[in-house]
Amino acid sequence: MEVSSVGTADVKCPECGTMNYSLYLEETGGWMECENCGCTVHLRKEKLYVPVSGEDSRWKIVKAWPMKLAV
Repeated sequence: MEVSSVGTADVKCPECGTMNYSLYLEETGGWMECENCGCTVHLRKEKLYVPVSGEDSRWKIVKAWPMKLAV
């Protein structure tokens, strides 16, 4: 996952591997839904022991829920 300087993040779906771009994780409380498969993923902030690029935390996947079932 990559975090940009404007507060968005690019997150790779743990189910299908699709990269989801420009997600506002702060706004959604760390939740995202994959654009490709619909898998719901919850991410949380994790403190870094060694800050990277001036940041002291990053987003980490907590749990991926199964893909949506077609109705």
